Amino acid sequence: MKDASVPDDNPCLVCTCNKGNVDCKKKDCAKPTCQYPYIPVGQCCPVCNNGCVVDGVNHEEGEEVLADDPCDICTCSQGDVDCMPRACDPLTCTNTYVPYGECCPVCRKGCTLNGVNYNEGDTVPDDNPCAKCKCMNGDVTCSYTNCTNPNCDNSYTPKGECCPKCVEGCEMNGVTYKEGQTVPDENPCANCVCRNGLVRCNYTTCEPLTCANKVKPAGKCCPECREGCVRNGKTYKEGETVPDDNLCASCTCQKGDVTCTYTTCTTLTCKDQYRPQGECCAKCREGCVMSGKTYKEGESVPDDNPCATCTCKGGEVECSYKTCVALPCANTYIPSGECCPACKEGCEKDGKKYKEGESIPGNNACENCKCTQGNVVCTYTSCQTLTCTNKVTTPGKCCPDCVQVCKMNGKDYKEGENVPSDNPCQTCTCRNGDVDCVYTVCVPPTCPNTYTPKGKCCLECVQGCTMNGKTYKDGDAVPTKDPCENCTCNNGDVDCDFTACAPPPCDVSYTPAAKCCPVCRTDCVRNEKTYKDGESVPDDNPCATCKCAKGVVKCGYKDCTPLTCAALYKPKGECCAKCKEGCEKNGQKYEHGR
Repeated sequence: MKDASVPDDNPCLVCTCNKGNVDCKKKDCAKPTCQYPYIPVGQCCPVCNNGCVVDGVNHEEGEEVLADDPCDICTCSQGDVDCMPRACDPLTCTNTYVPYGECCPVCRKGCTLNGVNYNEGDTVPDDNPCAKCKCMNGDVTCSYTNCTNPNCDNSYTPKGECCPKCVEGCEMNGVTYKEGQTVPDENPCANCVCRNGLVRCNYTTCEPLTCANKVKPAGKCCPECREGCVRNGKTYKEGETVPDDNLCASCTCQKGDVTCTYTTCTTLTCKDQYRPQGECCAKCREGCVMSGKTYKEGESVPDDNPCATCTCKGGEVECSYKTCVALPCANTYIPSGECCPACKEGCEKDGKKYKEGESIPGNNACENCKCTQGNVVCTYTSCQTLTCTNKVTTPGKCCPDCVQVCKMNGKDYKEGENVPSDNPCQTCTCRNGDVDCVYTVCVPPTCPNTYTPKGKCCLECVQGCTMNGKTYKDGDAVPTKDPCENCTCNNGDVDCDFTACAPPPCDVSYTPAAKCCPVCRTDCVRNEKTYKDGESVPDDNPCATCKCAKGVVKCGYKDCTPLTCAALYKPKGECCAKCKEGCEKNGQKYEHGR
């Protein structure tokens, strides 16, 4: 029998029947010329296809095939997938990004600064008033103003502006003065003028005085000579006795100065001395005085210390003190009214007594106390270290336990529960035992004057102006406490200028209440009483004749004729002394010569 082919399920095997046996051989396949060949159903060898098969999907010849890399361009060519890199167009901007799933970068539209987005060409605000910034090609680009120095000695930079300006006029104590205007000063010797925005002063030099007693009148620069002596606001004549707080001093007025001599006291040998009221020198005290009570020499003197034994010796209280014997016990006490301590049995705490070895309640749950040898001895429980964030200690227990809650301001919040915050820009939640907060991002308003409403996070535009809790419309006058200040509400800001006052043409001036500028004073004030111009003004000196002259009290003084008599007196309320007629002794008057 000839060999006959035997069919097989494997198309790659060729089987024949040879002498009763089936012999099989593997079919040889030619190598395909394409990259992605395929095996037709029921055949053994791979063949090339006119298209491409990628991931089980058929693609026709020349068809674009989706690549894993977005920067590759792939096509089906002769059964193979050919790829080449994708070319990107050049960009003119510097701020670029690659969109997700794409290959080429694109220009970023707009700019982001401090969490705020700006469109292309928008003006971007900056804290530097000299900077002008814009959003250009995705970047914030700034240019800066160059300032020229102002041609003046005193300059300043207005708030919100870039360049300095010259100060116009001078400001002193809240009042503005014009260039060349006189500026008042607390120092009467200072002559001050406003020049180039600064207050410049020169000072009056006083001529030296030859008198011993000088006085500087209020409001004047230079001192003047004073006749007589002045002490504690009272005037004393030449040679007159002047009282002194020192009882040992004898003082008189000599050449305008108060001259004093002092009494020398005899040295005392006694220990206890005292000075009688109104006298200069000390005296010896007889006996001892203790707590307002007098004790004789050698007499026992009681003392609050029970260990002290006190006696009056040499005008002084001398004390000796008892020495106590050491006790064998650890816990002692001093009985009432006695000097030395005694042994104490058991322990005492918070007013309660405990026996030896008895347990004593501690001050807290961690304190364990016992009565030991008359003393309260305590030990303390040590707690394990916990790894959790939030811990709580149960009343009556010593050591804390972990708790899955958040604590804020003494209040507990459950997991996922909102936690209130004092910051309106915060939104807080309890997560894993901790308070987790996120913050609101605010868009800045476009108006120049802003404020944050109470309880809100972001700025809002101000409508009008607010001063001292009151709101004014734009253009309204805004009142102030300074009558020289003129203020107006302008674009949400209060703008103020100041009235410049000319100096009044007089020596004495004053500023009326609620008025800005000073006016001349025509009347005079003395001892809280007002006198008109030309009106007589009374004076404590009977030799003085005073009148009010253009706000100043001016006085002339009467000269007295010298008298040749020996006994003189000055009648009350009169200026000049008179000769005394006759004599007086023990309240009885006698004629001259008697």
